[in-house]
This record gives sequence, structure tokens and C-alpha cells, in this order.
Amino acid sequence: MRLSFFLWTLLLLLPAWQVGAQPHLDARLSKSQVMTGDSLILRLTAKIPRGAAISEPQLPLPPDFSAFEILRSRPWDTLSEEGQNLLLQRDFVLIAWDSAQLQIPPVSLAYRLPGQDAVQTLRSRPLKLSIAFPPPEKEEELKPIRPIFKEPPLWSDFLKPYMLIPLFLLLWIAVRWWRRYSQRQIPEPVHVEPPLPADEYALQQLGLLEEKAPWKEGRIKEFHSALSHLLRQYLEERFGIRALEETSTEIIGQMAKRDDISGEWRQKLRHIFQIGDLVKFAKARPPESFHRQALEDIRQFVLLTRPAQSGAKLEEEE
Repeated sequence: MRLSFFLWTLLLLLPAWQVGAQPHLDARLSKSQVMTGDSLILRLTAKIPRGAAISEPQLPLPPDFSAFEILRSRPWDTLSEEGQNLLLQRDFVLIAWDSAQLQIPPVSLAYRLPGQDAVQTLRSRPLKLSIAFPPPEKEEELKPIRPIFKEPPLWSDFLKPYMLIPLFLLLWIAVRWWRRYSQRQIPEPVHVEPPLPADEYALQQLGLLEEKAPWKEGRIKEFHSALSHLLRQYLEERFGIRALEETSTEIIGQMAKRDDISGEWRQKLRHIFQIGDLVKFAKARPPESFHRQALEDIRQFVLLTRPAQSGAKLEEEE
């Protein structure tokens, strides 16, 4: 009787043991809700047969996906050995760039057993991630103005006025000499160069900024401040948009009312303004490829929106 009960129990537990021993892939996020500019970790845990050849994990995202980016990844780490299987773990560091409510698709991992040509694929469950912009500061969080700090008196405050007489005398002699010397000379005509058109000036400054490449020396905030100022100045001089003294949100709102700026370019310029604000106020660090792409996007925007006369003048000079 006891032997029969033991056999039935073993038969019931056998399927569960086989499922636990099967290869599988699990994906988890360290945070489900983050702010733009924050980083988080995507952790993969895989149970793989011993000796299997593993390929690189694949996360199927759209080509134009920009809500977050994978900054770096760590190699596979063996956590434990379970019979003929290995329990592996790998972390990916992500950074959030844009606000969104995301349904991240399953991560796939392909492996091949020794001596076999067939490729097996494991897939994780989908994940959810919420990215939001940082909330604005509340008025009650503002600190009161500090009182004026009065410095103690110094010995220099007690200098006598007559001590400055030699200095004033030398200054009076220098002014007299300069006035006599300037009257004897005939002023030469000053040739004032006409100011460059908005498009030519913007292209010139973009070239200088690309040549200096301050982001290569770690001066990312300086680069994006200069890039944002160039774009604002061109929008104000070329389209009459009040951009030099407006916020990025107000500039985007003004561009939305114009028919001579396409929706595609409004979206690109909006993305450049947002990343620039994150760099200046949230200390974000975009990848190096973004800096060159932002320069090229603004250059293409200037070339496409420059007046027809400027384009004809450029062709004649060439």
C-alpha cells in the first residue's frame, strides 16, 4: 500500500520537475517607473544546457525607437549548476530619454547544443515600463532670500584722498597727449562688412562647432548650449519666431502654427531641444553619436529652409 502511494506521488511530481529542469529565459527590470535621464537595469536569467553555444540576446525594438537606450552590458555570470543545466545571469544598463508608457517585447535568446545544427530559441515574458518627465518645483520649496552680508572694514578703506593725486596727474597728462596726437592723424575710412544672412551665419557657426567638438573633451553641456543658441538664433532671424528668450516648449508651440516648417522637422527639432534641456538641467549624457546627428540635422534644416536667393548666390560662387 505504501509502495503504491509512493509511486503515485512520484508520477504526479514528475511533470513539475521536468518543467523546472527545462531551459527557460526570464527578464526583469530594476524599476517599472522612472524619470527621463534616469538609469535602470534589465536583468536576464537563463537556464541553459551545459556546453551549449549561446548567441547575443535580441530585444526587438522599432528602428526609430528613442524612449530609452542601452548604455552598456555586462558578460554572462554563472550563478549555479543544476545537474546538466547552468543558471546564467546578465545585466544591461538602460537610460530613459523620452516620456512614454511602454510594453517592452519579449527578449529572445538562441542557443545550439554540442554536435547539433538545430538552433533553439528561448523567449522571456513582455515587460512594462513607465517613463515620465521630472515634476516642476513647487513654490513652497523655494528658499527665502538671504540677508545682505556686510564685510568688515579693511585698511584700504581708510586711504587718504590726497594719495590719489599722482595717479590723477598721470591720467590727465595721458589724456592731453592722446587728444593732441589723435587730432594730427587723418582718420582712415572704416569698411564695415555687411552682416551675413541667417543661413550663411548658421552654417558657418555649425562648421566651427563641429571642428572644435567640445563633447570629445567632456564639455557636453557647453556643446548643447551653443547648439541650442545657434538653432534659436536661426529660427528667430529666418522665421521671425521669438526663440532667444523663450523656453523650448514655447518655441515648439510657435513652430506648430507655421506652415513652412513640416511636421517631420518640428519633431526632430523638438527632440533636439528636449535632449539639450536634459543635458543642461538634468545632467544627462547622451551617446556620442547623438551629438554629430544633432549637428547634421540642424545643418540639413538650414539648407532646406534657406531663402532661394542664398542658394543661388552659393551656386554662383562655386
